[in-house]
Amino acid sequence: MKVLLLFFLPFFICPDAQAFPGVQTNTCLECHGNNEPSKQEIGERAPFLAEQFSMNWLMYEFNSIQPPPFSAIPTPHKISRGQTHYDWSKKRMIEIYFDRCINIFPTGNDFSCKFISDHDKTYLIKFTVGTLETPKSCCLWSKEPFWAPRPDVLRNMRFHKKTKSEGQTINWWIYDIPLPGPFGYGTSKNLPRPVAFWFPVIDAWVQQNFFDYKEEKPDHKVFDLPQVCQSDLRVCD
Repeated sequence: MKVLLLFFLPFFICPDAQAFPGVQTNTCLECHGNNEPSKQEIGERAPFLAEQFSMNWLMYEFNSIQPPPFSAIPTPHKISRGQTHYDWSKKRMIEIYFDRCINIFPTGNDFSCKFISDHDKTYLIKFTVGTLETPKSCCLWSKEPFWAPRPDVLRNMRFHKKTKSEGQTINWWIYDIPLPGPFGYGTSKNLPRPVAFWFPVIDAWVQQNFFDYKEEKPDHKVFDLPQVCQSDLRVCD
């Protein structure tokens, strides 16, 4: 099994073709592979993301014939917690999955995890489920250069629709591609901040709802790589 590529904020996933038959991978390189400016879509233009921010999120996993986004998440659903820290001035980003990792692995996601991007390298660090104390393993997500997305990454998307939730207007942007897509990203029309992100996982959908957004420089220690990532690394398989 070869885990190929992913897109952070939180993540556009370009997972293993065994898990997602017919997966398309070349589109992921538009966001990660070469660190070049994103495309400019015709029509209403998506906003730039802040160059530095942190936020918490809840990740809902559910089945639905209708794709997201949802103001009220369909039931039944699974919930897990996470954080994103982004610092483009240092070309770094981390996603932390406190409970269970994202469901993109054919062998299952019964472990906690972190994804750390530092310049052109991205690492997957696995932990025992429910704890982030002692890493069990670390691997390099791609043998090719693989960057965190630039602040203009949403310019790869086109405007999809507007919705209202808790008194705010949300603009939804869509990257409408075959598997591993489509992907949707919501930004507040009233305040310059991200609101939510949705995408397909194995046999389900995921919608990550963001909260506690802070547009400030993250603590540099959050990006520290554990010792297990310091030695020669294998590419994730």
